[in-house]
Amino acid sequence: MKSSRPGATRDVVLLVIAIALLVAAGIYVTQGGDPQDAAPDDQYLEFECQACGESFRLNYAEFEKLWNERRFTRQDDGRTLLYECPKCGQREAVRKGRSGWTVPPRPRPE
Repeated sequence: MKSSRPGATRDVVLLVIAIALLVAAGIYVTQGGDPQDAAPDDQYLEFECQACGESFRLNYAEFEKLWNERRFTRQDDGRTLLYECPKCGQREAVRKGRSGWTVPPRPRPE
């Protein structure tokens, strides 16, 4: 005599499929999602290196790559981020806003 009801196997299979779909969706989202959601490459952010004085700009896609690779450090205040300069390679570049600096630059040693 069977101890399970006839629909029990079907319910288990449906539950396993639902869990597999949820896991697949979670992996998809954590791995970056849709490539069409990528950062635009026609908008730019301005930077200036405090070590060598080089001004440069990165498009949003380049900045997103720099951010994901963690090529920045936090300044002592804990809020200001210093980015890697493409010219000298030091992490001394600060981001400039539309109306100038987002943070005041540190004085350069003379």
